[in-house]
Amino acid sequence: MTDIELVDVYTSLQLGDAYLVAQALEAEGIRAQVVNAALQSAVGELPFMAVSPRVQVRSFDYERARELVVNHFEEPDQAAAMQTEWTCPRCHEVNGPAFDECWKCQCSRDGLSGESAATEVE
Repeated sequence: MTDIELVDVYTSLQLGDAYLVAQALEAEGIRAQVVNAALQSAVGELPFMAVSPRVQVRSFDYERARELVVNHFEEPDQAAAMQTEWTCPRCHEVNGPAFDECWKCQCSRDGLSGESAATEVE
């Protein structure tokens, strides 16, 4: 029997979103499975990315599946933006693609921040 490599095509913080994507891929003839569904009860106990629901497809279906996900479930520029480093608009620190807020000053990617903005107003 041949081992088929499964690869992540979508990650979500919401289990329902992951199942929605998996069903949409199945409707297009792409076999998909949701992993980490049972780990939702561990949110808060384990790092959120370790327990986030993920949709996996066979490696040879990845390109077509990713195209469907990007076109139907993500903002047009979101996928590209989330895969590149970004520079904080406030302190100019370089942040990794996984961060939505600057690790140094907590300013958000788009320059609108919570704690940092509040301290500037004071």
